[in-house]
Amino acid sequence: MSFTNMTVLCHGRSVRDDFLFPDSVFESRLAKVDEIIEQKGLDGLLIYTEALARSNVFYLTGFFNTLAWSVSMIVLQKNKKPILLATIAPRDVEHTSKKLPGFVEIVAVGLSLVSNEHISDKAIEYMKEKGLLDNKKWGCVGFDRLPHMADAPWREACPEGLTDCTGEYKAMCAIKTGEETYVISQASSMAKRAVYEYMRQVKPGANEMVLASKIDREQRINGASWVSILTDAGKCFDTALHVARGRDFVDGDTVSVFADVGLQFYHGSFGATLVIGAKTVEQEKLYAAASKLWDDKVSEIATTGKTVIGYQAAVDGEYQLYHIINGTGCDLVEYPDKHGSEAKLEPGMAITLSLSVKKDGVGSVFMSENFLVSENALVSLSGPGK
Repeated sequence: MSFTNMTVLCHGRSVRDDFLFPDSVFESRLAKVDEIIEQKGLDGLLIYTEALARSNVFYLTGFFNTLAWSVSMIVLQKNKKPILLATIAPRDVEHTSKKLPGFVEIVAVGLSLVSNEHISDKAIEYMKEKGLLDNKKWGCVGFDRLPHMADAPWREACPEGLTDCTGEYKAMCAIKTGEETYVISQASSMAKRAVYEYMRQVKPGANEMVLASKIDREQRINGASWVSILTDAGKCFDTALHVARGRDFVDGDTVSVFADVGLQFYHGSFGATLVIGAKTVEQEKLYAAASKLWDDKVSEIATTGKTVIGYQAAVDGEYQLYHIINGTGCDLVEYPDKHGSEAKLEPGMAITLSLSVKKDGVGSVFMSENFLVSENALVSLSGPGK
């Protein structure tokens, strides 16, 4: 299976369309959630999303929290359409509804500087008004991210407690559909092109910040929802990626670049390293070692079907290395995301593998790519080429 760089997405839409998935996709997702509700013996689920975990609500409604502090919550009863409560202004309901599936009812709870507490109070108020708390058993998703002041009202409103279904819900969302895989592959391809274009224009005298801004603009013109470019350049030999600074490149710099591109609210990322000018013999050996360690890691994950999630450091002979592995999709870091745990990878999951190899006195090489997990293989989502 391979993915190519196309400008026309599935359903005949282009990268400039605001809405990729038809209502039928969300309806099928809701049916899967009903299975969780049935298995747990519940009457419904409360699904919470905040700025760092936007996928919880987006997955079922297509609603994406765009403001850094905005939150939202779904009140979902079995075999019924979702009620979406969001911290948006009432005047924005009509405009927002046009971007959501036709069956989603959105309720604006207003804007507040204490949005987490505000969404809890308003959701409880709504449920009491509709009689949804009387003799009902509710489950919850994402409530572990609620701060104490927002969690307390739920303990009072549901004295028998809420059944945490976060694990089951995240595991369900982790298996990507064809539409999701396609859009992640498009975003990953755009990220790869952004990195290669950045590296193509790296030369002595070019400015790090100016170049990053130029690549950012080009990707947005091509339809990216957002662009994040992290880079590092110099002779310090450590790969410490950061936001581009106002530094000019000089001959002999080791330059590492990581790009995260958003498309249709899905993430795609890619990272690589180059040396300005001719590599030394030791640097050539470092690149060869990094390539082998990368291939070995990909092969290990594909063969065993499992991996340790999060940051892991190790020493391989004369080389120091670290790798970071996590799920990816609507959020940059998705399930499996429990740091330090060993995860069984299922076909259909999308993961990010990042690896850095360092040798003291020589330098470091950074690589990052998105993969689709399939039977006994990891398939690059950014297209062919290393």
